[in-house]
Amino acid sequence: MSLNDPFGRVARRQEAAYLALREQLRQQGVATEQAAHAARRRLQQTGLRVAAIVIGIALLAAMLAPGLRAVIGILTLLILVWLASSFVQTRAHLSRYQRELSAAQAVADNHRQNAEEQGP
Repeated sequence: MSLNDPFGRVARRQEAAYLALREQLRQQGVATEQAAHAARRRLQQTGLRVAAIVIGIALLAAMLAPGLRAVIGILTLLILVWLASSFVQTRAHLSRYQRELSAAQAVADNHRQNAEEQGP
């Protein structure tokens, strides 16, 4: 039991999010460590693009409505914090998936090596 999550709700929600991401990755054919690494790179590129778009829209809105700059700045900051949080959580899930793929590959390699040692 954790003081930050006494009933395990956050842990259950994070586990469900990981399982959903893992299933989606499997459906997309991400079944190797290299493919998972490529997915992490795409995640980073997409995150940077979305952040740049949000900042661009915020700057444009601030120029068009100078009286609302404070509100626009606060909303932009909230959106960027939410994006960063989502990015960090998704990256952690991708790292976990990559570790699972690595462990599965190690087990498969071990079984193959044992089969080769035992012969036909």
